Amino acid sequence: MKKLIVGLLAGSAIAFASAAGAADFNYEGPSGVYDWNGFYVGLQTGAGWSRMRDNGAAATYGINGFMLGAHAGYNFQSSNFVFGVEGDVNYNWNRTQLVPGYFGATRWDASVRARAGYAIDRTLLYVTGGIAFTNLHVDRPVAPTSVDMGYTGWTLGAGVEHAFTKNLTARLEYRYTNFGRQTVPAPLVGTVDLHKNQVLVGVSYKF
Repeated sequence: MKKLIVGLLAGSAIAFASAAGAADFNYEGPSGVYDWNGFYVGLQTGAGWSRMRDNGAAATYGINGFMLGAHAGYNFQSSNFVFGVEGDVNYNWNRTQLVPGYFGATRWDASVRARAGYAIDRTLLYVTGGIAFTNLHVDRPVAPTSVDMGYTGWTLGAGVEHAFTKNLTARLEYRYTNFGRQTVPAPLVGTVDLHKNQVLVGVSYKF
C-alpha cells in the first residue's frame, strides 16, 4: 500500500505541475461565470486527530499527526448546484506511544465519496460523504511483535473551494470519519473502535 500511495502522489504531482504550467489565468467566458463541470486531480495535506478505544482494557488513546495525499474526481453542474464523486488516498505520519513499549499508527487512509454543493461563481460550498478505509498498525519494537487491522467505515464532511484561475482551484475541508470496530488479537484485548477528525487543504487542476 505504501508503494501505491507514493506512486499516486508522484504521478499526481507530475501531472499537476505540468498542467499548472499551462493554466489559463483569465476568467472563463465573457460573463466571468465559472464552469465547475469536468474532471480534476490534485494534492492535499493536513492534520488528523484519531481516537482509538481499546474496549477490553477500557482505555482510549490519541493517534495524531500530519498527512499528505492525492485526490481525483468529476463534477456535474446544473445551474448553481454542483454534484460529483471523488476519491482520495493519504499517507499518515502519526506513530504514537499507546502504553509503555507499544506504539500505534494509521499509516494510510482512503475514501470514495459523493460531493454536493452550491456555487457562487468561483466559490463552491459543499458537503461530502461516503466510504472510508484505513489500517491500524500496533507494534512493540522490543521483542518485536505487531498487529495490523484493516478498517472500513463512513465519512462525512464539508468544505469550501475557490477557483483562482480557469484550471486551478484550492480548498479547505473538514471531515469526521467513523471506522467502526474490529476484534483484535494480542497484545490488544477484545475489540478496538477507531474514529478520526481531520482538516485538509488542497489544490486541484480542472481539465
